[in-house]
Amino acid sequence: MDIKSKYNALKTYNQVYNSNIVITVPHSVPIEIIPNNVERIRTHDLSALLFAEILQEKLSKYIKNITLIISSQSRYEIDDNRNEAYNKKTELWQKLTKPGVITPDTILLDTHSFPLNYNKDTIYFLQNETHKNAIGHILCKKLKAKGINCNVYISAQNMNSIIDKNNSYKTLIEVNENLSYDDLQRLADELCDALILFLVNKYDTKKNI
Repeated sequence: MDIKSKYNALKTYNQVYNSNIVITVPHSVPIEIIPNNVERIRTHDLSALLFAEILQEKLSKYIKNITLIISSQSRYEIDDNRNEAYNKKTELWQKLTKPGVITPDTILLDTHSFPLNYNKDTIYFLQNETHKNAIGHILCKKLKAKGINCNVYISAQNMNSIIDKNNSYKTLIEVNENLSYDDLQRLADELCDALILFLVNKYDTKKNI
């Protein structure tokens, strides 16, 4: 490896290490007493926070700046992934809109989970962008290559304010609540690898994502 190649490799590593990743979990808080207008017992995303914490731990081995932001109230009090919460500046939105938290280079992973009878995917991504270089499409392609049952769906505008209102590399993640703890660990390993590869390709001037 010549000097220029060594420099480019080191530069890419430093840029990846100093990257900024924000993980949000807006539906992590359950409610103790179910209101009369809530028929279902499931009042929060059962696996979202656990998966986010596992992913944060794995990513922190390679990336310095990882921020986990969770809701402080149930979605039935106010849903942090809707415009109402943005307008009222809930605690999650105060943290998320603090200067420097989100930049155009930030990777924003809005993390959720879904019950088994809702979808057969292991994981899926919601994008409000259809082009193939949207980060959800890239991550899903890499996960599929590892044999993981993954899909990308297009989100309606003004439905998910966390990804709608932030200008960054952004996607909404949904993981299957039927996954065991070990399954979530393995899935986080693969997603971590996909994210690192995304960043390496992003900063390596010789490659295109």
